[in-house]
Amino acid sequence: MSNTSIQGSVSSMQQMGNVHQTYTKSQKNEVAAILAEYDSSSLTEEDALTINEAFRDAGLKRGPELRQAIEDAGFDAELLGSLAPPPPEGPPPGEGPVAVDITALSALQEILANYDLSNLTSDQENEIINRIQSSSADLKGLLINRQA
Repeated sequence: MSNTSIQGSVSSMQQMGNVHQTYTKSQKNEVAAILAEYDSSSLTEEDALTINEAFRDAGLKRGPELRQAIEDAGFDAELLGSLAPPPPEGPPPGEGPVAVDITALSALQEILANYDLSNLTSDQENEIINRIQSSSADLKGLLINRQA
């Protein structure tokens, strides 16, 4: 894989995080149903926390569609967000996409390019692991599943 295609892959992964979904009528109704339990003129921080949790539990993602659905239900989306800002979106630590260190990825590719990965012997696997561990690039934190 060339450096250009690696960068393209990283760029694509970054863009995926910026895509907002278009809400269905059912999702808009879900927002309205969650908010129907509260008085828009007297929201508390506790209310806002509970509302944000209900949105997450319902799989409703932040973005312009959620903002509009909140406002359509007669609530101030900005006020709701200021009372209890929702946590950052994304997977919990250790899950989902992670940042890619291009230098480390290139170093790993150089190491692996010397082997037929579809037909590795145990000695070759150990050799690869040793080369990764002794690499000057930061490859030591990579997870290697020898069973895959």
